[in-house]
Amino acid sequence: MRIVFNAWRDTLHALAGGSEVMIDRVARGLHDRGHEVELRVGRPIATHDYAVRDGGGRFGQYLSSPATYARHHRGADLVVDIANGMTFYTPLWRREPTICFVHHVHTEQWSQWFPAPIAAVGRTLERHVMPRAYRRCLFVTVSDSSAEALIDLGVDPGRIRIVPNGVEMGPEHPRKAPEPTFLALGRLVPHKQFHLMAEAWRDVQPVTGGRLLLIGEGPEHDRIAAVDAPGLELLGRVSDAERDRLLAEAWLLVHPSMLEGWGLVVMEAAANSTPTIGFDAPGVRDSVVHTETGMLARNTAELVEFWTELGLDHDLRRKLGAGARDRAQQFSWDNTIDQFEAVMEEAVSEHGRRSLHTVGHTASGTVSTEAPASGPAAAAGVEPMASKADLLKLFLKEKTDPDPFYSALARRSIAEFPHDVRGKLILDLGCGHGYDTRALREAGAVVVPVDLDVAKLTVTGDLLDGALQGDAHRLPFPDGTFDGIYCSNLLEHTPAVEPVFREIERVLKLGGWAWVSWTNWYSPWGGHEIVPLHFLGPKRGYRAWVRLFGIPRVNIPYDELWPTYIGRVLGLIDRRPGLRLVDAKPRYWPSQRWILRVPGLREVATWNCVLEFERVQRPTTA
Repeated sequence: MRIVFNAWRDTLHALAGGSEVMIDRVARGLHDRGHEVELRVGRPIATHDYAVRDGGGRFGQYLSSPATYARHHRGADLVVDIANGMTFYTPLWRREPTICFVHHVHTEQWSQWFPAPIAAVGRTLERHVMPRAYRRCLFVTVSDSSAEALIDLGVDPGRIRIVPNGVEMGPEHPRKAPEPTFLALGRLVPHKQFHLMAEAWRDVQPVTGGRLLLIGEGPEHDRIAAVDAPGLELLGRVSDAERDRLLAEAWLLVHPSMLEGWGLVVMEAAANSTPTIGFDAPGVRDSVVHTETGMLARNTAELVEFWTELGLDHDLRRKLGAGARDRAQQFSWDNTIDQFEAVMEEAVSEHGRRSLHTVGHTASGTVSTEAPASGPAAAAGVEPMASKADLLKLFLKEKTDPDPFYSALARRSIAEFPHDVRGKLILDLGCGHGYDTRALREAGAVVVPVDLDVAKLTVTGDLLDGALQGDAHRLPFPDGTFDGIYCSNLLEHTPAVEPVFREIERVLKLGGWAWVSWTNWYSPWGGHEIVPLHFLGPKRGYRAWVRLFGIPRVNIPYDELWPTYIGRVLGLIDRRPGLRLVDAKPRYWPSQRWILRVPGLREVATWNCVLEFERVQRPTTA
């Protein structure tokens, strides 16, 4: 089976934790069993036995995911999206099986990492968008606590599968340190709460004596170091061998986290007969059995009490350590990979059964990758193309009922399109509500829709299939990604036109095409909501409209609508040697191309201007 993992971080990342270890071990195990595995992951990237693809930077990897999928992963049998608060939303552009892997839900952590507005967006995506986007997929998580958190988000319990982490067993009879030695291990991030541990240690150390060793790196380092706690040693990153030695020698693992998926480090300590004390928190309570493999506190005072008790009671520590080791033996990586492999087979099998009963799928039970014919011949089985007279009738009702007009216009534009779009990767730049995206897909194109306005992408209540929020001035795609770019009625809604053409040139493949249309300001519809007062100019016309009718509902000049002139745009094109202008014409009467050659007249008579380009090699300088 060909499997693609989409992950935010690799094991080499400074903040890598249990999720990254889990995915690496599963991917490695599947590779060893003969599966074709690829990990697409953000930088920095470690060396692995299986294939790895550079996903990009911290945030760019999410934006470039659909283009990467279209170019490299369309033939995959299964895609596994790793959700670390944010996920990759592969089901929006993929019909084949996808699994959503959630180590733990991050809802309360957003505010610890981001300013309030961004945190609110992150929580909304995780709580509402992610469960809906993956509603037909299986979810994999690592503990009962994480499964309960997913159910609280609205995920169907019947679609959740629990696959716990495995662990490598340590020596059967490890030699414990002669002096009191307590160990903490993990990323130094807010939700791990190591600063609370350091403060508690100030009360414990005078009673038990000894050292508290903290392994890990992260943004909380200075805050922890600032706690005046004798015997606290911050070791930073250590080798695997040193970590294993300290896990075996430690009297206790102290794990004060407020939230875990499972608590892999707890099981690693247990494999070395080292019990754990921590808080009774999601994930931690799944890996620690209170009074059998460790002790779980309800608050900091109780943590100090348990810590002190275990630090002084050798027999109790030994009993809990033996219980921890016995439990750790129940979890092996082979079992983990067996369970994950079973979920993979279930996802693929379920998709096949569903496909056989879905209208529009092929008899083989998979979505056909053969694109239908484009152009007028593609109209069979599709709504008939609207005539110009029909378009005019629909346009007269556009303000009160826009959907029929824009749907008909999109179908007519694609039916008359000069390019064969079948099987081509096309960027719908400024996709809006998705009329053109749907028309292009009906014609057989593979479309990546992008718009800056999230409200437009979700106008129907559902996120437009495969859509990305993105800025046309800074597109989140590598150079030379697309075969074609379709950009309808975007230019008048962006404050600067030149960056749009710069990005079009950058992301087009050599020989690729771009089709750009917009409503020029002095056309009969140029002012949108303030027509016909826009002929007075954008500022004067707007002020006149407000005095007469009040503030327009949308498309306020210099806020959502900017005056864009044909002559100035053509001048910008002359300064982009990587774009060759192939055609310029009025959108609604394309046979009257001569209008575009008459300055002044073209600004009024064109109504909606269409420019067509070819991406060519920029001339080199000596």
